[in-house]
Amino acid sequence: PMFARRLVTPARTSFIRAFSTYPLARDFISSSLYHPGKGYFNSKEIITPSTPHSSLPHEHTINFSQLSGKESYLNTLSKLYRDTPDAWTTPVEIFSPHYANALAHYLIKKHIQNAASGPLRIFEFGGGLGTCAENVLSYIRDHHPAIYSQTYYTLIDISPRLSEKQSIRLREAHPACAPRISVRTHSALEWSEHIHGECFVIAMEVIDNMPHDKLVHTNHGIKQVHVRPAGSMFVEHYEDVTDPVIMRYLHLSSAWKRTHLSSAWNVARHLRQYVSRVTPSFEGMFGGTAVHQAEFIPTTCFMFFEMLARYMPHHHLLLADFDQLPDTIDAKSAHVKNSPVVQEKYATPTGHDTHAHSTYLVPMGSCDIFFPTDWHDLTAMYHSLHPSKPPKDTLAVKQAQFLKLYADWSQCTTRSGYNPLLQDYPNMSVLMS
Repeated sequence: PMFARRLVTPARTSFIRAFSTYPLARDFISSSLYHPGKGYFNSKEIITPSTPHSSLPHEHTINFSQLSGKESYLNTLSKLYRDTPDAWTTPVEIFSPHYANALAHYLIKKHIQNAASGPLRIFEFGGGLGTCAENVLSYIRDHHPAIYSQTYYTLIDISPRLSEKQSIRLREAHPACAPRISVRTHSALEWSEHIHGECFVIAMEVIDNMPHDKLVHTNHGIKQVHVRPAGSMFVEHYEDVTDPVIMRYLHLSSAWKRTHLSSAWNVARHLRQYVSRVTPSFEGMFGGTAVHQAEFIPTTCFMFFEMLARYMPHHHLLLADFDQLPDTIDAKSAHVKNSPVVQEKYATPTGHDTHAHSTYLVPMGSCDIFFPTDWHDLTAMYHSLHPSKPPKDTLAVKQAQFLKLYADWSQCTTRSGYNPLLQDYPNMSVLMS
């Protein structure tokens, strides 16, 4: 059975017809972000650099010691945003090279602790403009030249535009390492090469842009959400769960969510009885289907972790991302879990400003769509897909805690003592394995 909910959003029927069946929510979001010609990440300059480099436009340098304090720091960031039509800044760019130096410090310490005698192999997914890779390699070169001579760095990015920038940048910055640098243009999920030895995987602000599926919990059980056009609008419609990725996720998540959230399968089994008893007035709102709860689930990240387990079984993961976000599309609803922020930049007389949309069903390529991550669930999901890795060897901490340990954070202190490296981005966490 299928149940539709109307969302007043202009339809792009040519996009929908590209699918043999109506796309799942994750496929709809994936095309909106990553379509080769029209996707958000392939049609715009979406990252603002804040460090000088000859091959990149719109560059800025932030000298934190010259800033008076928090207000002047925020004004500096505001100017970066206003001066670029589509781009956003990231901690790697804002705090270059200090943020990436902290990552490199951690990688080297781990590599030495493991008494690794072979090469240092680093795989960075979603490398942006190449800033992180350049700075990590520079830190290793300057502090550990012997390890640098045996370092292999591979970047994997779905955007041809960004891959080209990475390749140019690293060839210029690290010509001696060029034979050991590889830039690949494809999705993380398309990785198919077995890496048998120890390696490090970096993913900075990557999983927030990994498309999610949407589930609705109804009195007819759990339904997976698809998207189809209806006249001038997009509509969601609900089908029984048949997608194998969603089914794998639900099967495994029932174990780790049992002590944190309601088990998805238990909700499905008991929801009909619950809704008929507690909320009979909802019956018939959606063609006889009462929607009790909805949630976006991280199925693409789930597949990413599956890929790591299969092809890089001896990896160490270093991942940073948002643990909460304001202005999500369902921020005022307690019945929708883990909804994304859908954000668009637009021109103003004085530069550019942002607008937060109230739906993820936006025209292809128009918006950044990014999700908060439940760090408890992320860690549990990682453990369930990597059972050979002892849980004690995986650590999730707030980003500021990680940076206090591994960054030369004094380089980012303003005159007032305010330190944005440690005090900005309080809604970010780090996962280390």
